[in-house]
Amino acid sequence: MICIDRRVYNLILINIEDNKITESGGLLIGYQNKNDFVIIDVVNCKDSNKKKIDSFILNEIMFYEAYDKLRLYREPIDIIGIWHLHNGKYTYSPKGESFSKDDTISHQSLLNSSKESIVSLLFTRTNNDQLILNAYRINSTQALITEFEILDVKIDYTY
Repeated sequence: MICIDRRVYNLILINIEDNKITESGGLLIGYQNKNDFVIIDVVNCKDSNKKKIDSFILNEIMFYEAYDKLRLYREPIDIIGIWHLHNGKYTYSPKGESFSKDDTISHQSLLNSSKESIVSLLFTRTNNDQLILNAYRINSTQALITEFEILDVKIDYTY
């Protein structure tokens, strides 16, 4: 399960509302508690050069901002994943959707930092302006191919 603080969820929704044309995303800050991910903070992308109609790329500025936020918390708080928005051209699938090349690169960059698994929140804005959230655990394998499973999401989590 993925547990998200309501404030964090609202910050993501504000960013999504501000990006009706371009994709967007951010880094998720929190911790893993057994099989659950607990998200307590977020760093949203503010750099419009990293957001395009069909692409979003993590950048160094986001990581610097995340590391500044991490100093406010005690271990084991860390960057535990990403959230990203796909706008318009995607069709919802109850089995989850396939990740774009940029999504896979973002996942792999976090997995390469000695993490066994990360969380990925994928918001999809459909052609009829419906917003759908799929949540995934992305696992690293020895072949550097990511495997994922769909997880349940609980919002309003108190940690």
